[in-house]
Amino acid sequence: MNHHNTPLSPANHTLIPWTYEEVQRSASLKLWWSRKRKRWECDNVYFWQDPKTNWSCRSKSGKHYYGFRSLRALLKSYVAGMLGEKYGCSGIKNVRANYHFTQNPKTLVCHVTLCCTYLVPPHVTEEFE
Repeated sequence: MNHHNTPLSPANHTLIPWTYEEVQRSASLKLWWSRKRKRWECDNVYFWQDPKTNWSCRSKSGKHYYGFRSLRALLKSYVAGMLGEKYGCSGIKNVRANYHFTQNPKTLVCHVTLCCTYLVPPHVTEEFE
């Protein structure tokens, strides 16, 4: 029996090279102003400005961001970080983000779109004759 022509021999397999795949993910965070607490809030996180005019936030899950010079910078970091964790974009070197803000007197919406480029590992395909 000749093993070179059997279906399981390496001669019938082709190794596809590494490729790049681009994925877009987006999320929005809508905040409202709390007069009583004098801070921006949503269902699971709140944002406030400390006496040194730095912005901070804390989520119900315990995440804490602090020391931002503007609310917009803090929102960018928070929402992009949230997206990165949810979709596995954190730790990837090639990540681009687009930000869009809409503000009314009592509400603020931050919309973030992340574009992540993943390096997809090669896979083996079988060649059939």
